[in-house]
Amino acid sequence: MRNLKQAAVAVLSVGMLAGCGGVEAVETGAVAEERAAGVEAMDREAALAEARLRAAMVANLDPLKMKGYEAMGRATTSLEVEAAFGEAYLARMQARGVTPGPRTSTLDEASASEGILVLADGRQFRKRLDAIPSNPEQLMAPPSQQDGDRDVSGQSLIGTDNKTTVSYSSYTQYPFRATGTVLSTSTSTRGFCSGALIGPRLVMTAGHCVYDPDTQAWSWNTWFSPGHRGEGSDRFANGTPRRVVGLWSWSGWVTNADPNYDIGFMLLEDEPRTASLGWFGFGYWEPQSVLEGVGVTLLQYPGAGYTCADSPLESGRCGAFQYIASSTIDVAGPASCPNLLTHTADTEKGSSGSPTYRWWNGGRWIVGPHAYGTGYCTAGRNKAVRIKQSIAAFACSVFDDYPSAYATRTCG
Repeated sequence: MRNLKQAAVAVLSVGMLAGCGGVEAVETGAVAEERAAGVEAMDREAALAEARLRAAMVANLDPLKMKGYEAMGRATTSLEVEAAFGEAYLARMQARGVTPGPRTSTLDEASASEGILVLADGRQFRKRLDAIPSNPEQLMAPPSQQDGDRDVSGQSLIGTDNKTTVSYSSYTQYPFRATGTVLSTSTSTRGFCSGALIGPRLVMTAGHCVYDPDTQAWSWNTWFSPGHRGEGSDRFANGTPRRVVGLWSWSGWVTNADPNYDIGFMLLEDEPRTASLGWFGFGYWEPQSVLEGVGVTLLQYPGAGYTCADSPLESGRCGAFQYIASSTIDVAGPASCPNLLTHTADTEKGSSGSPTYRWWNGGRWIVGPHAYGTGYCTAGRNKAVRIKQSIAAFACSVFDDYPSAYATRTCG
């Protein structure tokens, strides 16, 4: 494993269009153009300086002193291999003529549900499932604000594009400021995935936005831009992008590439300006069938170079603005994708990680991050990865393990 200085020689290449999605997601034509336009690689010295800074931030953090963590050695990161995230993994699957699926069917549920953490200095840990609280009453995490349903009414378009753009003045308001895009540099004008705050320093996104099973690399360096607004000089409506200092996903995704575990988390540098933005609620609902017919909304960042019908730009490009779409959940899917929630809300490549949330108990509760388009598992439907009990429990444990000094986040 090369050290950080050697790693910096391999320049980041994660700043292309994100995407997840539709059957047309092969990296040719428009997708290739979007990739070329979106890449904003850091030079060698800048990458090295940033890596050192983030490593220093976690130098005194020792997960082995916390309950249930086991060391897994050092992780491979995108600073060490030419790895691309977001749409790239799904595009490669499509190019091979296959759809994403588990590499094997032998990984048991307990092993697949173990959380894997990688810190900014490359240290990698596993958190055992038996160290995570399992009391269902502790797994419902309420949103930070219950302010009435202000939503308006999905990575594939299904029929007419019904996504609507968020109004210019709304980006500094909740919940739009709690939804953001994932950037490859602090000055990027567009991101490669979407995500949402579920705590004062924790972002939920898709697993393939933080870990690429093909290259076996974690996505560094990455930044989260909350309420990102277009590609102009006023794009950082809620302040400059936040540093990511920790990445999580699940053994089921990292070791088995199982779409049913395609969920990721990003731990942000602890800052009061982030904690003040608020966060979504999340939880798990069992049996899964209780979600059938439930209305859901997606806040998302479609790839900037794609066309959005409600774009505020004369060109019609999506333009790194935030969009909103609504649908109902249809949980009836094939046996190969038992944990994917299907819906018809319009999305594009770049929407991966978008919060798919329901209005419940006076607030917005995420049922899972958006991850797949119409070409996977169920034709004619887009898909979110359902938050299962084990995933909700893990997220709740993170609030205890890595608290914020500026806001308290609890479950139950």
